[in-house]
Amino acid sequence: MSDDARSILLGLVFIGVVLALAVTAIIWTASRSPLKGKDCAGRIANDEHASFVAFFQDPADQDALLRSIQDCAK
Repeated sequence: MSDDARSILLGLVFIGVVLALAVTAIIWTASRSPLKGKDCAGRIANDEHASFVAFFQDPADQDALLRSIQDCAK
């Protein structure tokens, strides 16, 4: 087998492995259960601060938002 053919074969094998890993990752991600609350992001946005400007002016609102995001991520 020539060096060119060996390089092409090695490249095709590498591409095959990478594609197999990508497909496996996609299937694994799709099979995972979604977050506990489907409307988690909406709940965070609506409940934690009344307006966008008030959110940046009150550090307590920022802490509450961060806690909600962390709770939803679990």
